[in-house]
Amino acid sequence: MIKLLKNPYFIFIIRFILGAVFILASVSKIANPNAFAGEIENYNILPQLLINPMAMAIPWIELIVGIFLVAGIRQRSSAAVSAILYFVFIVAIAGALIQGLDINCGCHTKVLSDEAGIQKFFENIGMLILSAIVFLYPSRKLSLENIIIRDAELEYDE
Repeated sequence: MIKLLKNPYFIFIIRFILGAVFILASVSKIANPNAFAGEIENYNILPQLLINPMAMAIPWIELIVGIFLVAGIRQRSSAAVSAILYFVFIVAIAGALIQGLDINCGCHTKVLSDEAGIQKFFENIGMLILSAIVFLYPSRKLSLENIIIRDAELEYDE
């Protein structure tokens, strides 16, 4: 199992999946922050004062983290932010389940209407685990950061 987790191609696939999900999720939220704010509000966990700032910040964080994961830039930091986001999403969905809310999860703001239910809860746990794998076993192979570092080392050697 450890051999698989250290395989740079396996890590790249995980990075790509995580990054693509974040990029796709962020686009509709960035395009329609009011709808996303409404979906955040449906969870009944944030004070009204924080809903709009969160609706503006979360999609841009998702976009940046997604791009960084796909490109292989600052993998451990990106994976840590990804894990934090998924932890927050898990807590929010758990809160919705406890409250018995029948709401859209807000994952894709009307593009894909997913219920904030037990399936989404476990999907997010799976994504949290993938984030942890990238954090624990980052790979420089197939990463933009590796190309930049390699080029810098070549210039330094000359």
